[in-house]
Amino acid sequence: MEKSKIGAIAIAILLLSVFVTSFVTIPNTSAQNKYTSYPFLGAVPNPVGVGQEVLLHVGALTALQTARDGWQGLTVEVIKPDGTKTTLAAPKTDSTGGTGIIFVPDQVGNYTMKTIFPAQNSTNNLVVTQNLYMAAESDPLTLVVQADPVTYYPAFPMPIEYWSRPVDAQIREWYSIMGHWLRAPEGFYAPFNDGPTTAHILWTRPLGEDQGGLVGGMPLTDERYFPSGTDSFENGDAYEGRWPVQFIVGGILYYCPFETGLLEQPVVAVDLRTGQELWTKTFMGNPASGIANVRPSFTQIIDWKCLNNDGAFMYLGFSSTAGTGNTVLSFYDAYSGNWRYNITNVPGGTTTYGDLGEQLRYSIANVGTSSNRIWNLRCWNNTYVVSAGKTGMAESWGSQVRNNVYNSTSRPNQGYDLNVTIPELRGSSTPSILRIFPGDRIIGGSASQTLVHLFALNLDRSKGAVGTLLFNTTWTPPREWLTGNITVSGFSGGFCAWGQQDKVAVLFGKENRVHYGFSLETGNFLWQTEPEHYINAWDDSLSVARMIANGKFYSTSISGIVNCYDVKTGKTLWTYEANDPYGEVAFSTNWWLRPMFLTNDYAYFGHLEHSANNPRPRGAPFICLNATSGEVVWRIDGAFRQSRWGGRAIMGDSIIATQDTYNQQVYAIGKGPSALTVTAPNIGVPLGSSIMITGTVMDVSPGTQSNTMKLRFPNGVPVMSDASQSEWMLYVYKQFTMPASATGVDVVISVVDGNGNFREIGTVQTDTSGTFNLNWKPDIAGKYAVIASFAGSGAYFGSFNQAAFVVDEAPPATPAPTPTPVSIADTYFIPAIAGVIVAIAIVGALLAVLLLKKRP
Repeated sequence: MEKSKIGAIAIAILLLSVFVTSFVTIPNTSAQNKYTSYPFLGAVPNPVGVGQEVLLHVGALTALQTARDGWQGLTVEVIKPDGTKTTLAAPKTDSTGGTGIIFVPDQVGNYTMKTIFPAQNSTNNLVVTQNLYMAAESDPLTLVVQADPVTYYPAFPMPIEYWSRPVDAQIREWYSIMGHWLRAPEGFYAPFNDGPTTAHILWTRPLGEDQGGLVGGMPLTDERYFPSGTDSFENGDAYEGRWPVQFIVGGILYYCPFETGLLEQPVVAVDLRTGQELWTKTFMGNPASGIANVRPSFTQIIDWKCLNNDGAFMYLGFSSTAGTGNTVLSFYDAYSGNWRYNITNVPGGTTTYGDLGEQLRYSIANVGTSSNRIWNLRCWNNTYVVSAGKTGMAESWGSQVRNNVYNSTSRPNQGYDLNVTIPELRGSSTPSILRIFPGDRIIGGSASQTLVHLFALNLDRSKGAVGTLLFNTTWTPPREWLTGNITVSGFSGGFCAWGQQDKVAVLFGKENRVHYGFSLETGNFLWQTEPEHYINAWDDSLSVARMIANGKFYSTSISGIVNCYDVKTGKTLWTYEANDPYGEVAFSTNWWLRPMFLTNDYAYFGHLEHSANNPRPRGAPFICLNATSGEVVWRIDGAFRQSRWGGRAIMGDSIIATQDTYNQQVYAIGKGPSALTVTAPNIGVPLGSSIMITGTVMDVSPGTQSNTMKLRFPNGVPVMSDASQSEWMLYVYKQFTMPASATGVDVVISVVDGNGNFREIGTVQTDTSGTFNLNWKPDIAGKYAVIASFAGSGAYFGSFNQAAFVVDEAPPATPAPTPTPVSIADTYFIPAIAGVIVAIAIVGALLAVLLLKKRP
């Protein structure tokens, strides 16, 4: 059975249990009372196909007192169709007496099953009573197993039309294209996104209140113009980068528009798929705390699960320091922007997020003395602060957190849900946490010119006790690190990428431009690369200039050369150079690149500079490469220019959101909607005549509906081919010259003829006005339906439309006039007499001429 279906059934059983608990009261009997037990057994689905999962509902009908209580030791006896027996052990029941077992039958036929309930005392809030419930067996259950699999709820296909949030919870399959950008992901790997395969723009809007783009000429006298007319307005580089905050949560883009150093600025919330502004708010202080940090520092989706409450909640988070010096976390509902709750006296630590979205802060501290060190690993959990010690409805997340302030120091264990002693770590006087892979391991250590130290602590409870030492290794680096004074920690050198999937860490030596790989399974040194271009040593943003995922490590920097390495061997798999064909860059023949993010299939890169001069260099690229081969999927030159000091391009819901420092606009890039029209003659045409079928295919993305676009394109913005997208977007959204080489898209024309037959009659291509036409001669009479369809492309979802025309039967041919009957006399004698008369006349004329000649 599908795991999602089994999970849904299990949840339903759980909810049923909660419902029953609300109405059942355990009899208050004496300690010597004995009670009859009523075990049960159910199976879903039944019948089932061989090899498919079945959820067995196992338990006893007697409910217990509290949510923590349950029956134990239950088993299910199974007799297979061939007569062999097996026994299944059931986990502890919930308080309603029910639990579940997943069973997979391996024979066709009827299985006979029953629940065995052992005699046991009941419990009351985990305290064993003397109320004895007697051993019993359930009625037998017959599970019918057939050769053919049973049908589950049919899967929804992936969207073929432009879609929007909210997506109905029943359409589970779409989760794979509905990613969030809650924070910069590890290795800049952004799964759950179908990365854009063209530069198609969905919408654009001004970044902030400041003007962007070209300044233009400023006349100071009649003959002298402002010399900086070709300069652009200030864009934040250097040191005052715009777009300092950017998140995507639940299909909403959140950003701050102004300089990084300006705290008091608004947060803008925009629907990512429509470009519609939902709200703009300035967070000048957090309720009930008297503190202020007006920019969100994190976002969070908590997927809360407890007996009475199972659902997700999304927040904008603010981290502030109150007047007393304690750290306060404030949580605002991300959809409305309204305050929900605060946590005060939050401890420090290395922050990460757990499987349910909870914020975790890990720390390692010496709880012994300087001479007798005892290292403790602790984890502070923001959900533990809120829910620890609570049961029943009080444990539900939504109602209990609203408008509350929680003091960590007064909560159970001060909010720490982990506090364990770890072993002494050789090679480190004070253990430093370098990376945390939640639910897996903590990586710690250090790097110097003479030693690399790595250790790992277990966080996977299924593999042993939390805090167990997985490895603790040291590596002696090449002597070059010392003699060359190689920077391997701190400014622009050191660990630069952490691959959770591949369990590999990468360290960069700044001056020798070499990467070094280390196993995060063993801590051992793995490989080193060849030196990269010398100019990469100047990059001062090491931590955001590398990507790692899916067995590959990507490095690029000032040189504009993308190097893709095998993450297990360090071998170069491919390279790509972002060439500058016009010499706009002063220090290289390539554009300085910064990795943006990775999907499963594509790697995205953008251009930036530390402090660009005016006029700005023209034609800066934004590039999408095939993540496996390095082939160019698309490249747009002159759009989506990034910022060294501000925010970067991000992606969620399969849409890229980015600022552009060329014009201080925000852009959304992704697959957009199209609209098709088709017309045919609206009067009858005779059979044998040709007709003209015409229509248009237009881009109806939100950005094409603005007033500016309607003025420039009163007839609409035409759809263009994927190959033309980059130049076409520059023309449409940036007012570049209309590309002469732009090509349209194919439209398939079909008809349903007068006999009801469907047939395709031709494929035509739209032109740069978006228009298509087809000249066609119908071959039978009758009413025709015309269907024109655009299948869609990387840039657009498909569209179709329909028209109709009628072909009349050809009029009957006009008969020739009936000839008048002719007599023999008319045929022979009359022409003969006429001939005699003519002959006489001719003879007469000749005689007259002769007589005239004889006269004297």
